[in-house]
Amino acid sequence: MVVERLTGDRWADLRALRLAALADAPDAFWATLAEETDFDESRWRAFVAGVAWFVIRRDARVVGAAGGVRDADGEPELIGMWVAPEVRGCGYGARLVSVVCDWARGIGASTIGLWIVQGNRPARRLYERAGFRPTGERAALPSPRVGVEERMRLTL
Repeated sequence: MVVERLTGDRWADLRALRLAALADAPDAFWATLAEETDFDESRWRAFVAGVAWFVIRRDARVVGAAGGVRDADGEPELIGMWVAPEVRGCGYGARLVSVVCDWARGIGASTIGLWIVQGNRPARRLYERAGFRPTGERAALPSPRVGVEERMRLTL
């Protein structure tokens, strides 16, 4: 398993992964497949530039991604986590979480947060194994989607 940070010239890798993630788990992300399908190349390049995106490869194929970004308060946040179904349970998700946490440490952070859709038990177990704990904060998903997200945080 090889993890690498994406650069703007690799926007097509992020596009392929995001569209696969949104098709596979439409209730796990803020965005929808219909919204991101319409992004043009410049929008994908901007998406890569605005987030510290990490991808994981199995052989030559990209099979997972996670991003690190600062939230409105400046706290690092793990976003966009997804691993292809055929490699789930093989340590790929844990590796991506670890890499994004390392990124947060590298920018001098003492904590990192994330938002998880309530009811996503496999993701919750992954984050809890990594040391994330619920903060008690909750937020509704953006319309027209229905559901609630819960915030988790890890002290680094």
